[in-house]
Amino acid sequence: IGKIRKEWMDEWADHLNSKDIPIDPYRITTELMKILNPEKSIILHDAGLCRGYICHHYTSTVPGSFVGFGGFSSMGYSIPASIGAKVAAPEKEVVTIVGDGSFGMTGMEIETAARYKIKTLTLVYNNRGLDAIRALQKRREEKGVWDHVGGDYAKMARGMGAYSAHVNDPAEIRAAIETALDQEKPAVLDINLSALVPLPNYP
Repeated sequence: IGKIRKEWMDEWADHLNSKDIPIDPYRITTELMKILNPEKSIILHDAGLCRGYICHHYTSTVPGSFVGFGGFSSMGYSIPASIGAKVAAPEKEVVTIVGDGSFGMTGMEIETAARYKIKTLTLVYNNRGLDAIRALQKRREEKGVWDHVGGDYAKMARGMGAYSAHVNDPAEIRAAIETALDQEKPAVLDINLSALVPLPNYP
């Protein structure tokens, strides 16, 4: 298993260690693995391509430390789910990964977390569109209609009482996550990502 895993990580090393701007989403996975103790944290992901950018390479070591439903989760479920996870396990760091489209659907739940002082970290993978639909339309050679989703999600989060920041350079990721985790209130990082980054086994 260790040999196969090493080969897999080596195959994706260019993405996992990318210095590209906009940011390659796999680089965030690398930084999370450096920062988080999987036995003392819970990661959740939303629907869409953002799940593929975390679930193929993040190492989970104990049950319940990675909460994912593959392609069966609803868009926008992960932010309220992260609030529930933190209430259930207040001693753990709770991080949720959500696309900009999903944040637009249930991002207001950040206000709930702020009002009740429920400390979570939400990473908004902002590629300015619904990337799963964008990829499907590209494959079908259809005109893209989801290329104009977006907004200033850091500003939205501040307005709801959370800590927030923009992340535009991969060199900033680790410090931004560490600072966000040090806050005594919910935090949102609006991360400027490349669009249509390839997924494993996704044509």
